[in-house]
Amino acid sequence: MDTSKQPEYPCFDITIEDWNNEEFVPLWDEYTGINNEAALVEYANNRLFVDCNGEIYKIVGFEKLVGWRRYVPFVAKYKLVTEYTGQSMTLEDLKAYILSKVDMLDWNADLRDIREEWRVQIIGARSFVELIAGAID
Repeated sequence: MDTSKQPEYPCFDITIEDWNNEEFVPLWDEYTGINNEAALVEYANNRLFVDCNGEIYKIVGFEKLVGWRRYVPFVAKYKLVTEYTGQSMTLEDLKAYILSKVDMLDWNADLRDIREEWRVQIIGARSFVELIAGAID
């Protein structure tokens, strides 16, 4: 494994089992808005993310940022440390993964049209960036 290899952002979490109970927000960069160390340890535990090249990375830790950041509220105070797993997935694999999770969501009658629109956007995505960024639009 190449531990020096870094992901190209944004990245998408591919370890969330149930999208009804957990947020599925892309990582836009290596900095996290989670500023509580205990919550960060729980969040980072065994998370896998696919980057914009289809390469899969694991969060292996975090580094506390120093300097001016500690004085400014709502600014990231930690940087995620990732490790390349040596694995990858295709754009079609990621589409299938996201579609399977979208289909598992609890949709009431008012939201069914939104679900269909979302599915069309996912199916029509031509790149990882378009898919990852558009998956939460």
